[in-house]
Amino acid sequence: MKHQRLWALLAFGLAQAAHFAQAADALNGKSLYLNGPTSGGTTCAACHSASPANNVSNILAAANNPSVISAAFAANKGGMGALYNGKFSSAEIADLAAFIGNPNVTAAPAASVAPASLSFGGATVGQDSGALATTLSNTGSAALNIGSIALGGSHGGDFRLSGGSCAPGSALAAGATCTVQLLFHPSASGARSAALTINHNATGGSSSVALSGTGNAVPQATLSLSASALDFGALLINAPSQRTLTLTNSGQAALTFSAIAVSGAQAGYFTLGGTCATGTPLAAGANCTVVVQAFPTSAGGFAASLNLASNASNANVAVAI
Repeated sequence: MKHQRLWALLAFGLAQAAHFAQAADALNGKSLYLNGPTSGGTTCAACHSASPANNVSNILAAANNPSVISAAFAANKGGMGALYNGKFSSAEIADLAAFIGNPNVTAAPAASVAPASLSFGGATVGQDSGALATTLSNTGSAALNIGSIALGGSHGGDFRLSGGSCAPGSALAAGATCTVQLLFHPSASGARSAALTINHNATGGSSSVALSGTGNAVPQATLSLSASALDFGALLINAPSQRTLTLTNSGQAALTFSAIAVSGAQAGYFTLGGTCATGTPLAAGANCTVVVQAFPTSAGGFAASLNLASNASNANVAVAI
């Protein structure tokens, strides 16, 4: 009987450990410790005092060690099994252990921005580009207070805020997001760069987004691609498979393709389709597709290159296949 019980406890502990691998939430553990299970019942503080730091009844043995808590429940140590078995999930037990290990934990915001850089491509001097946006996220546990939202850097005057839901003086709740939208308005030709800075009360005090673009003296087309490479993975011999690439004219003049072709050792494996075509202009802001079909005829790796030649500012673009 003793051996059966030991094996049962071991199996229980191993099952719990599989769940405890996830990141624990010490703040939730604090709430559970002070308020008891969400379904109601005695609080941990009733027996172990208001703070685990007091180490009443050696509670610090469970600091960041949820298996100690689950074992105490399973063994009904101090009557805890009768009070708590079935009332805490494995994740909540992990949270309790995290709080016991960090009894001074407090709620705090955490800020992140994505993407952390925005490239506007080419825009005619004195004219607006298309708008791009970045998202500010509060991944912390307290409100993120937004201070100023400002542009700076070498060519800060060539970029401007054009909308979005983030606002200076506002608060972003834990788990919430907002956006900042910007335009590129080059004042001179050539490469232009700046930085968007969002000040807040999270660690570091601010988040930054790098901005870049190219000023064109005259309107130019700019070719943007939905992917820089096409990966077909593993295919069966003589079984066709296809991938679609979307091409966008992100510039301010019509784009005309002079060549859309595949080159390389296995170029014969590929055929092209889609709506992009040589001699057919692609208006500013418009897009078209190139459908690449692979038909391997022998075993082994294969590679090629999709070559796009046009009148765009980035005239010759190669996409690895």
